[in-house]
Parts: sequence; structure tokens; C-alpha cells
Amino acid sequence: MKTGDYRRDYAAYSAALERARYDYHTGVEPELRLAPLRDRYADLWTHAAVDDLKRALEEIPRQFETERVALSALLRAAQSGYLEARAAEVTDELERCKAAAHVEWGGARLASDDAPDAIAAETDPARRRELAARWFDALRACDDLRAARLDMLREGARSLGCDSYFNFLSGIAEAGVESLNAGAVDFLERTASVYAVKMFEWSARHLPAVFAREPVYADSLFFARLTHLDPFFPAGELHTTYEATMSGLGIRVGRQSNVRIETTAAQFGRTRAACLAVKPPEDVRLVYRREGGTSYYQKFFEAAGRAQHFAWVSRDLSARYPELVYAPDETTRAGFAFLFGDLLTDAPWIAAHRNVRPSEASEIARSFVFVELHRTRRACVRLGQQRTLEQATDTRSEHLAESYAAALEEAINFRAHPSLFLRDLVPGGVHDTRGERARLSPAVYLRARLFAAALGEYFRTRHGHRWWSTGKVADELIDMWNTGSRYSVEELASLVGLGALNFDMLADSINSTLIRE
Repeated sequence: MKTGDYRRDYAAYSAALERARYDYHTGVEPELRLAPLRDRYADLWTHAAVDDLKRALEEIPRQFETERVALSALLRAAQSGYLEARAAEVTDELERCKAAAHVEWGGARLASDDAPDAIAAETDPARRRELAARWFDALRACDDLRAARLDMLREGARSLGCDSYFNFLSGIAEAGVESLNAGAVDFLERTASVYAVKMFEWSARHLPAVFAREPVYADSLFFARLTHLDPFFPAGELHTTYEATMSGLGIRVGRQSNVRIETTAAQFGRTRAACLAVKPPEDVRLVYRREGGTSYYQKFFEAAGRAQHFAWVSRDLSARYPELVYAPDETTRAGFAFLFGDLLTDAPWIAAHRNVRPSEASEIARSFVFVELHRTRRACVRLGQQRTLEQATDTRSEHLAESYAAALEEAINFRAHPSLFLRDLVPGGVHDTRGERARLSPAVYLRARLFAAALGEYFRTRHGHRWWSTGKVADELIDMWNTGSRYSVEELASLVGLGALNFDMLADSINSTLIRE
């Protein structure tokens, strides 16, 4: 297959995949229908196609840097597709198993993937624990298939010459993964004391004494949901808050004809908000459920960050190199998603856009920072445990599952359960409908998190604490968005002048925010 033909078909496949996701998120289709796409574009994911792209990359002179970067991304997309194609049969069976693994609750049947949201919304800690216990039982029913899927993916990675499947997922070289893991271990140590103190305070405030002594994983879902702050984030003001924020940057949402914002009544099985890049930059869709609450606002702003990234990409780049728009490495667009999601950790933004007193805004912002610390610590554990799992000969090992639960418990201060092991560590691939954040590998999550934190601090230093209210920031963002995913977050950080991304600034910022009263 000629490279030009492959690019054309890859762009067509990517657009069709986004349309399928759009139909699913808006409730047009009851499930994410991927089998027809897989059959129609099967030629893209063969070993022969991978070999052809490798040869084409080797033939490009090194001075043609953009062409080499683009073809490297196209090769990675082909490799990812090849791995998923190899595991397709077991993946389909896993999806059927998950669909059948319902949880009986309150006279209704919850799909297994919907249970975490139901647990997070449950205000009674005893009921949370009971629902979580049923969910853990449902997870076990599909663990053999999760293990089989991982085995197929690892074998496929080895057939491509990759030493590690999880390293392949990370989007960076082995040395970079080792450095990221070392930084993650240091981050856990540097934030442990502050996290433990704040978690003790949270447990005493939000859990009855009998439960506060030993918070469990079900409580962690309730904790991250921040239900007590929902009155500050009503459903009816979500869109106007977004419009006002973007207007402050000089971006008129109502005039962005290429970004379609839609609400949907679709509920279970659909994420709260999603960006669907059907044909960027001409056709980008932002779909969300018209509901209020902290998690809805944050998920919406993260999806909006992705949407703006796609909406401002160069038309020429999109036409010539679709692989730099539909990039297989999600880190760059996730970094911009986190930048906008992090507005809810910004006290001045909360005070300005949620009409609360500065003291209230600071308290709300600290709550969001605390939850982000919790999520980042969990991602650090997942990164280290994936490296351990990579070397394991028996992915169903009870010892590994118990070790993961122990490591997770030590990091997040909630008693974890071994049933989370394979669910947390085995990637769901294109079938994963849990939401854009949940689909990220821990390495991608952490790289994106470091970039967003560094970029936010850069804007505060250059433009003040109200950086989100100046058009100069939008000019800089549009310049970056224009390049799509041409540059990795590490390269963008260097080009902008952020320096090398590391955990130091993130740890210092979080510690100082949570210690401050």
C-alpha cells in the first residue's frame, strides 16, 4: 500500500470511528458499533502494512523532519491497530462478558461499568460498601478474558519487536519511562505527608466514626465526586460559564461554526462529556449531558479543551498529515484537556465565574486540588504496577493482585480490593467507553498532567493569576493548537520555554495549596 493511500484510509477510518462514538454518546446507537469499521478497514492493521510503513520511514532523508515525524505517527497508528486486531476476538468476548456482568441494585440492573458512578453518588457509606462488594464480584467474572487480552497484546508487541507493550503505550522510549517512574516514586514520597493529613481530615468530616477509621475504595469514589460542592455548579449555568470563560480569552464560542455543542439525554454507559473530532478542524462536536455538579463541570471543561485543540488545528496539516491530528499518542490533546479542567482548581477563576466569595473560592479550589492529588497518586501506582505486570508470566496471579491492592491502598489511603487489579491495569483500547480520562494509560496521564501544570504556571507568570481572561493567552494557545499533535508535550514545553517537565513543580504547587489555610 502506498503511503498516500494509507494516509487517506487512516483519515477515513478515524473520522468514521469518531462518528460511531458520536452516535453512541448521543444515544443514536445503544452500543459502540466497531465491528463494521474493523472489517471495512482491516487492511490498515496487517503486519504487511506495518512493514511497508517501516520501510517508507527508513527511506525518508533525516532533513525532512516533519515528514519523518508524521510517518512515525502513522507507523505507530498501524502498530496500535495491528495489536488491537490480533486481540479482537478476545476483546469482543470481553465486551460481551462485561455487558452480561450486571450488578443487581435497588431493584434495577446496573451494567458493571456504570457501578462506579452509582457508588460515587451514594451518600450512605454502608450502602456504598455493599454496592462495591457486588461490583467487585462482577469484575471477577471477566478477569480471565482481561488476562487473555493482555497476553495477546503483549505477544503482539513482541512480534513487532517491542520489548514492552506498556512502554509502547506510553509514547516515549524506555529511558523516558524509567525517568517518569522514578519521578512518580519521588512524587508519592514528597506528597505523602500532606495527603495523609488532608485525608484524615476528610474522613473525620465526611464519614461516621465507625467508617472513618478505615476508609475503603467505595469511599474514594464518593470522595472524588465532591458531591457537597454540587450547589456551586448548577446544570443551568454550565454552558454560560464556558462561554464566559472562552470570551475572556477572546474566543467567541457562538461564532465557532466548526464546533458543534450539543446536549444529550443519553445516560448510563455514556460519559458526562465527550469531544468527537469528526473532521477537524471543519467538524468538531462537543457533547454533554445537561446535569450539574462538580464532576460534570470538570469533565465538560476537559472535553472542551480537546475540542478547541482540534478546532484550531491547521487545515493544511489536517489535509496533508491526518496522523498528526488523529494522533495515536493522546498526550498532547490530554494536556490541553487538563489545562482547562484545572480551571476548577483555580480560586480566582471560581470566584469570577461561580460568583462566590474569595474565601469560598479558595476552599472549593483546594478540594479540587486534593482530588487531583488523589488521582495523580493513583496514576503513579498504576505506572509502577504496569511495569511489574509486564514481567509477570501469570497475569492472573493472586499475589500480583494483592500486591497491587496493597500499593494502591498505601498511596490513596483507602483500603483497595484485589479485584481492581486487571480492571485498572489492562487497557480497554478503542472499545473503552468510560470516558477520555479513564482511557489514558498512566504514563500518558502523568505526562499530560505535568504539561498542564507547567503550562498553567507559565501563563500565571507571564499574564498574572487571571491568565484565563486575556487574549494574549489565547494567541499562544492557538499557535500551539495549530500544530495539532506535531509535537509531544515534552517538545512543546521546550519550544514554549517551560523547560524539562518533571514532578517537582507539581508537588510543590500541590503541597503549598493544601497546606495554606
